[in-house]
Amino acid sequence: MTVPVNDRRIQYTATAAQTIFPYDFKIDANTELEVKQTVYATGDTNTLTLTTEYTVSGVGDAGGGNVTLVTGAAVDDTITIVGNTPLSRVTDFNQAGDFLMSDLNNQLDKLTNILQENDTTINRAVKLKDEDTTSSLEIPTATNRASKFLAFDASGDAIASAGTTETTVSSFMATVLDDTTAAAARTTLDAEQKANSLTAITTLEDADQFIVADNSDSDNSKKITKLNLADALATDAATTSTLGTTLIKKRIIGSNGTDTEHDIDFTAGSIDFSDGSGQAYIAALTKQADATFATGDNSGAMASGQSLPTSGTVHWFGLSDANGTTVDIGCDTDVDATNLLADSVVIAAGLTKYQRILSLRTDASANFLAFTQYANHIFWTSPPTDLSTSSTTTSKTNLSITVPNSIEVMATLGIGAREGGLIYTNVFSEGQDDSSPVQDNRDFCLESGSRTGLEVSRYTQSATVAYRLSATTPDKLTIKTKSFVDLGI
Repeated sequence: MTVPVNDRRIQYTATAAQTIFPYDFKIDANTELEVKQTVYATGDTNTLTLTTEYTVSGVGDAGGGNVTLVTGAAVDDTITIVGNTPLSRVTDFNQAGDFLMSDLNNQLDKLTNILQENDTTINRAVKLKDEDTTSSLEIPTATNRASKFLAFDASGDAIASAGTTETTVSSFMATVLDDTTAAAARTTLDAEQKANSLTAITTLEDADQFIVADNSDSDNSKKITKLNLADALATDAATTSTLGTTLIKKRIIGSNGTDTEHDIDFTAGSIDFSDGSGQAYIAALTKQADATFATGDNSGAMASGQSLPTSGTVHWFGLSDANGTTVDIGCDTDVDATNLLADSVVIAAGLTKYQRILSLRTDASANFLAFTQYANHIFWTSPPTDLSTSSTTTSKTNLSITVPNSIEVMATLGIGAREGGLIYTNVFSEGQDDSSPVQDNRDFCLESGSRTGLEVSRYTQSATVAYRLSATTPDKLTIKTKSFVDLGI
């Protein structure tokens, strides 16, 4: 038989518990393969043992066969299969005996296999390029190269070079040298001291220095003087308060942990005045939405004449005077804080500047829905059900969802359905053009007897989305509001 071109070597990256690994060349005995497994977790390579660690099929087949591991490989282990034809001749042609073509072909095939395997080995070896003028690359003897580096002299010839002399390090430095990242080394060296271990100072000199992280190089830090930092901040695009100090922006985060129905706890943070005239920093406060606005912590927040609505929206605002020295937090049912800014207590405190920092929904009992806030993403603790119906139409139908009104949000909706036929469904953002749900233009599909659940995100400014079905046969359609991203804070 002919022997096709083949390097008689094949390699695989294993999947979890994979046992079967094909090879694509002919062998005449199951011993004519060498199988190696490189363990991804350790980097160790083991030569596997035939029968006890693997078996071979396809002996004598021109197209090869399979190597089957007794124990499945771990994910990302490397399995290497190479031909290992013995360098021996087991057939002899007698002078007066039969000269069989099959015997001759087998001998020629074996020689070809050996040549292919040698060629693969040579191609993977260190060797001189054809155009290199050096005729040989002999390395020094074992005696001359012991405990030295293999290097090359000015003529490009291999030499043994000194340089492996050991340098003793302390036991502490050994713990640094085995760190694999710069961050780990800094931790070992305690290079990043905790804030409470530093000495507090009350004044800064222009020459005092700050250590800052390099945004373009996470493994590097730089130092900057107070004067240079002030100059840099002065040219920053951030808004500067009327006090002349640029505040590092820190988002104010709300939670309803103190009084889950009426109070909101706010973390400390900064606000940018809505008119762009400055900034202010507000310390952590707890404010009561079921009481009329009063200055200070654990005091009323609601604009005079307003009250918590039933199943409505409440907007929260950071408040400040023009200089950023007197600050507070209040709430209003109006998105522009019209009632809050007209409150006599707010006016008396000089709180003329504001920024909306949070908007929430109340339930049918005028209590705040429980929530968790991450940045500008608000998650309802118990997602309210906005639709639960068995009566549907094939027309686009508007649906009020449980997100704040009068602000732009991206709402995450959980949709569940079960039905008795094939139904395509679309869910639309506010203002999105109507489109008939069909196989190639639909958000999801209900198949006969199925139960389907998924999440979609849709835009709205009036707490309204829409949905449309291709048929009116669902047993039940449910839509819940799970969370929303407030695009205005």
